[in-house]
Amino acid sequence: MPNSEDDPKCNAKKSLISNNFVSIIFNESGKPYKQGTVSGNFDKVALEVVPHDEETILVSLHARKEIAAWLALTKAFLPDAVAVKALRKMAIRAQLAVNVWRSLEECLRNEKLRPYLSQAVDRLRRIQALKLKRVPEM
Repeated sequence: MPNSEDDPKCNAKKSLISNNFVSIIFNESGKPYKQGTVSGNFDKVALEVVPHDEETILVSLHARKEIAAWLALTKAFLPDAVAVKALRKMAIRAQLAVNVWRSLEECLRNEKLRPYLSQAVDRLRRIQALKLKRVPEM
């Protein structure tokens, strides 16, 4: 990502945190965030953080319709003291909703697949699949 002469400490680079499916966006612009502003093929959920005053932030969840059905909370005013923990939990739950949605989409295309239940169950399934590939049955 290129550096800007106006931003010697590279603070602008830190305004976006994301993985392939969930983004956390710090928005100080005063303009509302539109889904798809941050480009990417996999951006499904965006958690927008807007400072409200010196001690409070507004967190808004922007998600595709299919994924929003799995998420209950869409907006929250949070004091700074609990904002980080709450935002982390929201990001984890958003990622879980994306995992469930992707799993169901794949199950519709391939009847042999089983839906996503949890990270532990998914890991166990992958280990069992590797075992079947590597160790032939005797």
